[in-house]
Amino acid sequence: MKRFLALLIIFSMALVIWAEDVTFLVNMNYQIVLDNFDPEVDFVDIAGSFNEWGATPMVGEDLDEDGIYEMTVTGLEVGFLCEYKFRINGSWNTSEFPGGGPNRQYTVVAGENIVGHWYNDEQLPSVFADVVFTITDGTESYLDIKFKSSFDGWVLHQMMDDGVAPDAVASDHVWTVLVEDIPNGMHTWGAIEDDGSQWGIWLIEGDDLEYTVDDDGNVSGQTDYIIDPGSAQDVTVTYSVDVSLLPVVGEITIAGSFNSWNITDDIMTDDDNDMVYTIDILIPAGSPLNQQYKYLNDGVYEDIENRSYLLDDSVTEMILPIDFFNNANPADYLTQSMVLTIYVDMEDTVFDSVAVCGSVAPLDWDFAAHNYPLTLHEGTIWTTDINFMEGAYRYLNFKFAIDGQDLEAGFDENHSCTLDESETAQSVWCVYGVMGPTNGEDEDNISLVYTLSNYPNPFNPETTIAYQLPANARGELSIYNLKGQLVKSWTGLNGNGSMVWDGRNALGRQTASGLYFAVVKAGNWQQTRKMMMIK
Repeated sequence: MKRFLALLIIFSMALVIWAEDVTFLVNMNYQIVLDNFDPEVDFVDIAGSFNEWGATPMVGEDLDEDGIYEMTVTGLEVGFLCEYKFRINGSWNTSEFPGGGPNRQYTVVAGENIVGHWYNDEQLPSVFADVVFTITDGTESYLDIKFKSSFDGWVLHQMMDDGVAPDAVASDHVWTVLVEDIPNGMHTWGAIEDDGSQWGIWLIEGDDLEYTVDDDGNVSGQTDYIIDPGSAQDVTVTYSVDVSLLPVVGEITIAGSFNSWNITDDIMTDDDNDMVYTIDILIPAGSPLNQQYKYLNDGVYEDIENRSYLLDDSVTEMILPIDFFNNANPADYLTQSMVLTIYVDMEDTVFDSVAVCGSVAPLDWDFAAHNYPLTLHEGTIWTTDINFMEGAYRYLNFKFAIDGQDLEAGFDENHSCTLDESETAQSVWCVYGVMGPTNGEDEDNISLVYTLSNYPNPFNPETTIAYQLPANARGELSIYNLKGQLVKSWTGLNGNGSMVWDGRNALGRQTASGLYFAVVKAGNWQQTRKMMMIK
């Protein structure tokens, strides 16, 4: 009995030794500066693999009111790989890395576990500069120009043409503004004519203008802009939009820079009932050559970026190509159901299970759910059949989930193929980790001439990175950190080989634990592999 009690005590102590608490810290100070987070009304929480991705709420506390919020997860097993993100107000719409960026990762170690981050990896800058911006109004028609830039979330700043510094001459149609405390980094900017509408009249043709404040506070790039005098004559423009894929069609209208974005005045018509609505609009002389617009269905804007075109003022009539409402072209969707068979060569990849995730239903990007598992076809080839229904978007992006995780290549690197319903069945072949368009239906297309792997992964303190290139190809291997900064590189790779990375950078300094990317390039081919360093 005493021996049993002693063993029980030892076993209980072992459980205590191999279970640790992890404290997560998130710095919200830059989000406060950006007005993305108000400590008085907002909260920040953590959602991850340890709390069912937010099903069990874990809200951060800032007891000393320093803008750094703390939350602690108790009793995690040593070696457990945590995946997580921070969120504002418990919403995935305001979570870190908008647009589906990668999860954060941390592996629990024996002893103290304190993990700190800046929210969204956006840190308070250390250098600020005061910058003067200038807009020269070549049309000599604008009355209230305002500046806006990405550095502060596109807040409007009044520009002046009053002859008071920094403006040089009053009423000369040259508008200026001094914007203070712009942080170091690359930023974009533009300007509007504030005509009282919701968004104003955007005055910049083409891409947003760029400028940079370097780490010494020096400013480079474009800080001034000249507005083109506008069209030389009146032009009547014909707009057309196909609404055949809208589930319910209401009153179709158009709004744009030509009508101050008035959403009700310009009603389009479909006289021949072909689901293509048209309208002729007179663009008067002197109007900006860069015209922007959108269509509305029953008062609701398209859910896309503004449409734009360059006005041709060498003619008096201009007919634009037919648009598709929300860019939903019927040719982009399947006209009948079909089965896609995916084959993938898993090479020397070590895994317990493999599944496919993708951008078109029934596939999704839930890597952990293991919704669409693959089975062994032969050798190292795995396969699965996916049924796509009539009406599915035909341009598919997909990746393979290894043991419920997204470990294949980097973020936004996918396999891709075009679904073809001319046959009821289609096959595609690909190699795990070789991203981009898939090969055709010939199994011989699968080749091991391009490979990249590393073992162990996760690793501490070193890992062996193995590669295999075509016989005549020469390449280079580079390692990047999560911020995209180059850590170390090797050149002159050819054939088969490997490199041992000891976790040090090009200067021989030890790097921090975390996620890294090994990238091999050979000609036009590139492959990326995620690597996790733990300490």
